[in-house]
Amino acid sequence: ATPIEQKQGLTLELLEDVEPDTDLHFDQRVVDAKKNLDDIESQLAYLTDDDADTLGNHQQHIYYIANILMVVHADQVIRDEEMDVVRGVVKDLNASEEDLQTARELVESGNYYLHRVGSYSDQIRILEDMFRACFSDGNIDPKQKELIENFAGSMGIRQERMDQIQEWLPERIIRD
Repeated sequence: ATPIEQKQGLTLELLEDVEPDTDLHFDQRVVDAKKNLDDIESQLAYLTDDDADTLGNHQQHIYYIANILMVVHADQVIRDEEMDVVRGVVKDLNASEEDLQTARELVESGNYYLHRVGSYSDQIRILEDMFRACFSDGNIDPKQKELIENFAGSMGIRQERMDQIQEWLPERIIRD
């Protein structure tokens, strides 16, 4: 489920037991539901009917960037080297600064989780970019590594392959 679908589901759960006579301004479930609906509306605000054909790619770019930001932010510190990699990814995707900002807002909302987007090869590329961003400052934090391993596990990648990627990637970063 996408973050929007998750928020919709959460909102429906919040409103499920609300009685029609409830003083809505003082019921925390309604306050939380309204916040969720506002978040959904703001996430959809940039979409128009003209965007319908490009929505898939546009949304995938945002999730791709958000995935990397999520992993980079796992240690609570985003270093300049890490952001340089993220900005390089944005450029490689031909994404916009607005896409980067939307991805940043998704991650900072605290409701974002890693998404598998695109084809399997796209997901492998996301995985490599996650490693590249985290290794860009010379080491990888255990929290970052755990997120990356969880993402890889969701793709069916075994630990041996993860170890190979981890060994090979520092050499690739130095060459790039």
